[in-house]
Amino acid sequence: MPLVVKIDGGQRVITTRGWGDISESDLKQTHEQLASVPARDLSFSRLCDLSAATSVSVSDEMLEQWASDPIATPPVPHAVICTSPLVMKQVLKYVSSARRHLHDVSVFPNYQAAAKWMHLERGTGRSAA
Repeated sequence: MPLVVKIDGGQRVITTRGWGDISESDLKQTHEQLASVPARDLSFSRLCDLSAATSVSVSDEMLEQWASDPIATPPVPHAVICTSPLVMKQVLKYVSSARRHLHDVSVFPNYQAAAKWMHLERGTGRSAA
């Protein structure tokens, strides 16, 4: 599966990293992983690193479903790291849909920019105040 979910309790962030070709099946499996996260962890910010993804083959309907789902997209800050033009096209559709649902989602070219926006401190395990 080219999507992996990691929970960092110190930083209060759930990170999803994707690589290669990402499909609807991959999103469904990721949703199952997120559904098993303890409820308290769903309040954690989200960081989705798609910098190693080469394509996202997901329908507009699936993107809308993902953006409106409280497990996949709870009302917490979401940072998406993306550089590929093919991936960016789908990411921007998701961002547009998520914002229609009043979610705080932004796209960044690298981890440093996303971490700064999310007020994360690298390597300390603590959020910046």
